[in-house]
Amino acid sequence: MSVKIIRVTTASIALKILLKDQLKFMSRYYEVVAVSSEGKELSDVAHDEGVRTVALNMSRQFTPLRDLVSLMKMILLFKKESPDVVHSHTPKAGIVAMLAAFLCNVPTRLHTVAGLPVMNKVGLTRITLLAVEWLTCKCATKIYPNSKGLDAFLTDVVNVPPKKLKILGSGSSNGVDTRYFNLTPDLQESSKVFKTKYGLDDCFVFTFIGRIVKDKGIEELIDVYTRLSSEVKT
Repeated sequence: MSVKIIRVTTASIALKILLKDQLKFMSRYYEVVAVSSEGKELSDVAHDEGVRTVALNMSRQFTPLRDLVSLMKMILLFKKESPDVVHSHTPKAGIVAMLAAFLCNVPTRLHTVAGLPVMNKVGLTRITLLAVEWLTCKCATKIYPNSKGLDAFLTDVVNVPPKKLKILGSGSSNGVDTRYFNLTPDLQESSKVFKTKYGLDDCFVFTFIGRIVKDKGIEELIDVYTRLSSEVKT
């Protein structure tokens, strides 16, 4: 009988983007089921990755009653599917899936940590999020932080035993697609045209990719830009 693995993310776009091609590869050897909140990307995952998908709504915010409903639905799903492995990504999917998998006695419970909102929170919010993260890690059998910084935070602040943590390679959730990030002659030419258009031919260009929110370190980035602009002569 094939090993059944259930991969869980809070939003369907995370399945599509963060785990791109990974589910397809794993489905060659295991039965893979992808679970996330409803979203148009869920059907894309089913088509592109060739795996079965299940819509189970989870809020990205702290919503105790809705979270309890999500937990009960996750428990019912695991009871029905009887997975050998549950692997969660993103904070809300982590607590819901890991707690449900623990209560359902799923033997292998994996959680990937790619970011922790608690790191820049204070007061009661920080205490609550730390408790949630601790419970997530307590319910998991293995935790995969995708950087050394997250590994240190989980060890020093969340009090996760080091033996429970493992960084894959130098730190990653899904590696780097070298076919996509390939500096082709056409890409070099379009880059040259872009820099000329915006007067950047003789500039060293920094690029930020992410949501313009505090959680993504935008304040630190602006601080660095400000200091560099005053210290470095152009």
